[in-house]
Amino acid sequence: MLTFQTGQKARLADLGTATTLSVTARVTGPAPEYDLILFGLDAQDRLSDDRYMIFYNQPRSPEGALSVQSGARGEKTFTADLGALPASVRRLSLAATVDGGATFAQIDHAEVTLHLGGAPVASYRVTGRDFQAQRAVMLLDVYHRDVWRVWAVGQGFNGGLDALVRHYGGEVADTPAARPPT
Repeated sequence: MLTFQTGQKARLADLGTATTLSVTARVTGPAPEYDLILFGLDAQDRLSDDRYMIFYNQPRSPEGALSVQSGARGEKTFTADLGALPASVRRLSLAATVDGGATFAQIDHAEVTLHLGGAPVASYRVTGRDFQAQRAVMLLDVYHRDVWRVWAVGQGFNGGLDALVRHYGGEVADTPAARPPT
C-alpha cells in the first residue's frame, strides 16, 4: 500500500484497475465532532451543482454515483463509481471541517485510506503540527486530467466550511441544516 505525503500525486491506474473506489476518513482530536464532506467538482474546480456536495445531510448524489456511510469511531466511508459519474464531474475533493473555536492545529491526526475494488491501496495522514488556525482542510482529491489521478492535498482554510464552500464556488446557507438524530 502506498503512503502519500502532502502534495504527492499518483495515477489511479498505477494503484489498481477498479473504477469504483471508496475513501475511508477519520479525524481524531478534542472537538466533539469533525465533519467530512466530498465535493463533486466540474472541470473548472467549481461546485456547479449543490447536489454533488456529499455529507451527513445529503448522503447521495442524484444518480447514486457518490455516497457516504458512517462507521465506527466517527469514521466516514465515501464511495464513488467513476464510470457512473456525469461527464461534468471531473474532480472529487474530500475535506474535513470543525465548528466553534476548534482548529485543525488541535487534532491528533486525520487519516484517509483509499480502496479500489475493496482493497486498500493508498493512505494519507496529517497531524495537528501540519496546521495552525485552519477550521477546514482539503485532504485528498481524485481528479481526471487525461486519466484519473489521486492527490494528497493537505491545504487548510481559516474560515472553515464557509470559506471552503466559497472557494469551490458554492453558496453558504444563512442557517445550518439540522443534524439527523444519532
